[in-house]
Amino acid sequence: MSGKNGNELSTFNIIRYYGEPQRATVKTKSGKTYEVHREEKLFVPERGIFITCAPYDNHFIYENPDKSKGTSIYMCTCGAAAVVAGMSAYEQDASPQGLMFVCLLHAQFGMHSTKERRWI
Repeated sequence: MSGKNGNELSTFNIIRYYGEPQRATVKTKSGKTYEVHREEKLFVPERGIFITCAPYDNHFIYENPDKSKGTSIYMCTCGAAAVVAGMSAYEQDASPQGLMFVCLLHAQFGMHSTKERRWI
């Protein structure tokens, strides 16, 4: 998929599960399909610690099984990358450790790529 200038665009694998999904099937950039599971925290080898995942009700953060070059290591089931954020980025979610995995789009724009708004 390419944009107006011939630049490659990211593709989102949007998953539509409501409630609090515990697992999801994702199709990766390389075309493979994987089943991923909700985890309360994920281990980050570079830091040597577990980092809590944001408690979204309709999406969750997972470690991307696709290790292809150019793919994000951590993803949200809405299709966006997941990042480790400091406390100010997610004051409403609270974490005693000060770091948390969050959906990049949700942190920046207040909604997932599926356009559900952040609770207030």
